[in-house]
Amino acid sequence: MGILYDQEYRFGSPALEGGRLEGESALKSARYSVFIFDLDGTLVRIPVDWESVRDDLRAEFKTEDAFSPLFGSLQKFLAERPEARKRVFALIDKREIAALAASSLIEGVEETLSKLSRGASLSLVTMQGKRASGGILRKFGLTRLLPIRFTREDSLERSQQLRMAMSRLGAKRDEVLFVGDRLNDARSAAENSGRSCLARWLAPPHQPR
Repeated sequence: MGILYDQEYRFGSPALEGGRLEGESALKSARYSVFIFDLDGTLVRIPVDWESVRDDLRAEFKTEDAFSPLFGSLQKFLAERPEARKRVFALIDKREIAALAASSLIEGVEETLSKLSRGASLSLVTMQGKRASGGILRKFGLTRLLPIRFTREDSLERSQQLRMAMSRLGAKRDEVLFVGDRLNDARSAAENSGRSCLARWLAPPHQPR
């Protein structure tokens, strides 16, 4: 697994097999025709109050469920209570939308995506909702660079989101690099026999989900 390093708070180029790719010529040398990106923690930082999300869910559904990890727990919760899906997503939407004003773009992201898009297809997979992710992309001018997107409304399972993106793009496994910021992202890529790299930043990590 390659690692995406960043030592100057800038968005570095995807690295393969532990090395670093820097600059446009290195980007062209990468043998991938499809790049799939996570959103929060990888391209942007969205300071959602996840503990309040959990409190909202417990209050709304009168449960003592810890909802941790959040989206993994919600898969099980909604499998047992599918009728609650709309209310669950609405509660999360509310907290995400409230956090948009304080969201920030990781430096260098737009430049890197723009370079990659010249010779490759780009897609986004995220556990953010359609409203929040759409708002983020519009805020930072990334909509045109990430035209194919899959959100929690499509699936609460990251590996399934990746399969959806690969299918939509008609991509072979060895043509795809997935860039995320969590070990679950790497595991999900491995489940699809794909390559992945993790984004690492010097800035303090965002609140666990």
